[in-house]
Amino acid sequence: GAQATQDMPLKLVMLNPSHSRIRIVQDAINRRFPIERGQRHPTAHGASDSVIELTVPPSMRDAPDRFVHIVRHVTLRQVDTDRVSNTIRRALQRDPSDAPSAYWRWVALGPQALPMVRKMYDYPEALPRLAALRAGAALGDPIAADSLRKMLLSGTIEERLEATHLLAELPEDPRSEEALRALLSHENVELRLRAYETLEKLGSPIIYRHRVPGKFNLHIVPSDKPTIYISQINEPRIVLLGDPINISRPLTMGLWENALIMRDSNTDGEIEVFFR
Repeated sequence: GAQATQDMPLKLVMLNPSHSRIRIVQDAINRRFPIERGQRHPTAHGASDSVIELTVPPSMRDAPDRFVHIVRHVTLRQVDTDRVSNTIRRALQRDPSDAPSAYWRWVALGPQALPMVRKMYDYPEALPRLAALRAGAALGDPIAADSLRKMLLSGTIEERLEATHLLAELPEDPRSEEALRALLSHENVELRLRAYETLEKLGSPIIYRHRVPGKFNLHIVPSDKPTIYISQINEPRIVLLGDPINISRPLTMGLWENALIMRDSNTDGEIEVFFR
């Protein structure tokens, strides 16, 4: 839960000093992350024969860990990215356990990897298929949405949860929103909540939003499965799935050694809530 209060330097240190090797690595990183607007220094700068100083680009500012993963998997080859991408695909087919590495290597190649990645969207084995779909989503490939929507309809619960998460990374698509809305009434509560989170990230108009100043955001979401969801990530939220939500009466409830108490009120139709 801690937060860094000031920036810290990020450096890549070579085990074997070499000016020529430093230049090769520096150029490879800068090809993948060219200077963006508002960026004062190149992403990679060779400071010596053994140290490369790294600058996190503005687009990766909120995901420095992701930036580091991509840097670690950047290919040093300047040409034949199609061949490199195909080599990754073949290695993944031979050894599906290599899926995490294949994912990062594809993402590090950038959009040039998509032609080979797309060939794996409907691969019969789960691990290679998911690695490709994750890479496609990370690279913003709208074609990946078709396969992800299929997973929403017929995949296992784990695959549906993964597909729901990945759709949030892709461009807005009415077909994806329609598929996600159907999950808001699914029997599995985790899947319902994941669908809500994705729709909220996509800014879906299906969610009614009301801010209680200085306290929390209230979201009301249509669902056939009444659920109350409370989150303190980023901003406190109380989410009501189902409208209206009825509470069984009479009611007397105490939680957390009576730190939270709910009970019937003397006023008809109201419930008193105490939190200490």
